[in-house]
Amino acid sequence: ATAAVFNGGVSPALYKWYGLLDRVWPGSALRQLAPKLLLNQAVSSSLISPSFLCWSSCVEAALAGRLTAASGRAKVASDTYQRLRADVRRIVCTSFMLWLPANAINFVFVPPHLRIAFMSVVACGWGGFLSYVAHREMEQDEQTTSSTVS
Repeated sequence: ATAAVFNGGVSPALYKWYGLLDRVWPGSALRQLAPKLLLNQAVSSSLISPSFLCWSSCVEAALAGRLTAASGRAKVASDTYQRLRADVRRIVCTSFMLWLPANAINFVFVPPHLRIAFMSVVACGWGGFLSYVAHREMEQDEQTTSSTVS
């Protein structure tokens, strides 16, 4: 549900973004495709994946009631920042393996009016991966904390 809400929130901006890319580089020949792919990857990966991790952390903290006190909000912000520092480079690099081919398919074969739908399906899988990464590390942090306390 967290990924679906996030994807729904960014979809209108992505629709406009893809339209801009198509206006600047119309067509799907390699000469137009390469700059679209590279610019889209640079902008999208550096913004969307880290934003999703922040969104996910905040939503989970809110649902768990950890955002009610200032100290809880500060801890969530600190934990989220530390997670981003530790993971964002790896996640952005990993995203290239999924998003470059997905965007190539999207720009070459998918009609413009269906691009967001196609990318939303891919984004659900990516959101699952990001959620797995975030939760795996949260479990490791909890195990480390509990073994240190014991």
